[in-house]
Order: sequence, then structure tokens, then C-alpha cells
Amino acid sequence: LQSAVLRAVADRRGLRIHSGMVSDGLLGLQRSGALADAPDAVVAGVALGSQALYAACDQVNFREVGHTHAAATLRNIDGLHAINSALSVDLLGQVNGEYLAGKQLSGVGGLPDFIAGARQTAAGRGIIALPASTPKGECRIVPMLPAGPVSLARVDADCIVTEHGVADLRHLDVHQRAAALIAIAAPEHREGLAT
Repeated sequence: LQSAVLRAVADRRGLRIHSGMVSDGLLGLQRSGALADAPDAVVAGVALGSQALYAACDQVNFREVGHTHAAATLRNIDGLHAINSALSVDLLGQVNGEYLAGKQLSGVGGLPDFIAGARQTAAGRGIIALPASTPKGECRIVPMLPAGPVSLARVDADCIVTEHGVADLRHLDVHQRAAALIAIAAPEHREGLAT
């Protein structure tokens, strides 16, 4: 997800990245000149990628998780747009970032921290991005999350994004939320979600 987002903004200028992790997508931003000319243009906790990424890490301001994920840090980043991935989202807007097919695939990580931080900034947005379907063709937008942990409450994410569009959930009632989410589900699953 991170690499796809960074490729999409490579034509911008003056960008800053504040993240728990940076990956090879950072290299394209560095080459394109999209990053701000500042010592703190990239702040991250860890780097995970290729040798080329590690060689370019002298331009990353590494900080501990107590800084990168701290509410006080995040709410002071003007216009923070926190973009996180998820495994599934239900028609209320509840986000599952941990379980798929009854198996835990990951922990919650910085998801709630970054979304909450973005929502506290002026012009910030909490964005969840996910593919509309699993590799097996199962819909990732589901009527209701199964019993178990919910990674993010229904009122926390501002926007849900799939390859089929954006559902801006801010200020929508439960019926409008469901309609907006169905509209960005994989087309072959929309009718089933609407019933």
C-alpha cells in the first residue's frame, strides 16, 4: 500500500512523510524530488526493504515508536493524512486490520494512533485503503465484522478507499455509510451487500 501511494504522489513537491515504517516506495519520492528540502522531511521508526533503501536511509530521521506514534506528535503535524491498510471493513465503517478467515494475520500496530492523530489536526484525514477483494475473490467489504476484535470503531475512519473509489464517511448516517461502502465494493459483490 505504501509504495502504491508514494508512486501516486511522486509529481507533488514539498511532501513530508511521518510513518512507523518506510519501504522501497520512498526511493521513488527521493528520485522525483517530491520530498521537502528539510532534515525532518522523512520521520520513521523503521525501514524495511531493499539494500537500495537502506543505502538511502541517511535521509531518514529515525525516531522511537514513543515519538512516531505519540498523540502529541501526530496532532501537531498540520494537515496529516494518515493512510493505513485494512483486511476488511463492514457496512457501518468498522475496520478489521488483524484477522482474515478467522486467523490473526497481524497486530493493530499504529492504525488507531495514526487515524486518531490525523483526525485531530486541521484539515487532516484518517484514510483506510484496501483492495475490494481478496486474491480468492472474496469481498473485503462485508455486511458486519465477525465477533472478535475491531481494530477501528465505525466513527474513526474518515474515508475508505478501494480501487473502485472513495467512500467519504464523515457526516453520513448508517444508511448513507452502507450505500457509500457498497459503491466501492467489487462490482460482483454489490448486489449481495445491498440485500
